[in-house]
Amino acid sequence: QTDLLDYPKLSQTYYVLLDFLAQDHMTFLATLEPSVFLYILASISEGLQALDTMVCTGCCATLDNIVSYLFKKYTQKGKKSRGGASEENDRLLAVINHRPEILQGMLQTVLNIIMFEDCRNQWSMSRPLLGLILLNPDYFQNLRDQIIS
Repeated sequence: QTDLLDYPKLSQTYYVLLDFLAQDHMTFLATLEPSVFLYILASISEGLQALDTMVCTGCCATLDNIVSYLFKKYTQKGKKSRGGASEENDRLLAVINHRPEILQGMLQTVLNIIMFEDCRNQWSMSRPLLGLILLNPDYFQNLRDQIIS
């Protein structure tokens, strides 16, 4: 995934494709093998730190769509405690529950970029923040306490 950012045209196209997939076909992404979905999340994490504004903006939009979908599934799972969610969604939620450090790392990355770097696309960077905070409230509290102290 780090090689991807070495090729600007390829990386811009790749992140646009991910954005369209996350926007219109999130149920398809939810059915992917866990290793593939984790690779996509890792590539989004790399893209958040890219110097190219288009790549970073695409990553933020994709991440926003993914965390919004995950939050909806978590809230639906809470409302339908008995067999309400499908097997694919349960698998996706299990992957995220098994590897929470991925979304936590993205939350930390986004917050650091917004607060401590010269961020030219703050609006785009702020889009996934609410979903990331709602999915990781305890981690956000710890980050906030670290920043304040």
